[in-house]
Amino acid sequence: MIKFSIITAAKSYDDPKLQMLKNSIMMQDWREIEHIVVTEGDPESAKAIGLKRATGDIVCFMASDCEFVSCWALREVAYVMNRNISGAFSSHYYYEPNDPILNRYFALFGFNDPVAFYLGKCDRLPHYKKTGIGAYFPHKIPTLGDNGFFVWRDLITQTNLKEYSHIDNCEDLRKLGHYHYAYLSFPIWHKTGDSLWLWARKRLHYANTLNKNRRWKMVSAPVDIVKLILFVLLSLTLLIPCVQSGWGYLRSGVKDKAWFLHPLVCLITLITYTIYAIRRLCATIKRT
Repeated sequence: MIKFSIITAAKSYDDPKLQMLKNSIMMQDWREIEHIVVTEGDPESAKAIGLKRATGDIVCFMASDCEFVSCWALREVAYVMNRNISGAFSSHYYYEPNDPILNRYFALFGFNDPVAFYLGKCDRLPHYKKTGIGAYFPHKIPTLGDNGFFVWRDLITQTNLKEYSHIDNCEDLRKLGHYHYAYLSFPIWHKTGDSLWLWARKRLHYANTLNKNRRWKMVSAPVDIVKLILFVLLSLTLLIPCVQSGWGYLRSGVKDKAWFLHPLVCLITLITYTIYAIRRLCATIKRT
């Protein structure tokens, strides 16, 4: 019997969303589960602490604002995982019609940052695309490593736990020759889109982490620079984001106005990262 270790970094044990995650874990049709909640340190170091405490064969990283919606989730993971597969991840985010509109938008498009979408580095698919049978990333990996990501514990513990960051450690795995992943059919409910203001603040915080000692880069090749410039142009003109909104609305079968947040979110993302770039430039000038 495979044992699962589910690791959650949380600000507080009293978080209502954390309790909902716990309930979804208790509903799983699987016997060997341990749930490790870590409140020490920042979220990434908390995951490393959780890894050191884990005793399961397969580790799952679930943020405190995530939730299983299928009681068969772990049974599916145990079925598809074998030693030829490094890990597995859910192919889509769960769409809940009663969620806030921003959360519905992220679930429908399969990301929480449109830059990753335009650079082709999302680990989830939009709802107008079907699930593939597997993923193979010999040269570069998308934004793997969190929100329903499963990996063999004896593999992930070979990576750099002292400077842990979920995508970086998946990049460590790739360099060690572990880059075969399985798509999972069950979705993960990621309740991250409460408000545009809070989301934009998270994006600023994320941008600040890019200056640290990162092994994975969002923009890592000349083709990424071209795609990034394209994102800037598309966000300013709004035309293509509007077309993509309509495409999702018509092709996905989900008739939700949340699709049409896309042009606005792209523009806000551009403004947010521009503010970050200006701040960084000013700080550099001040130091010199």
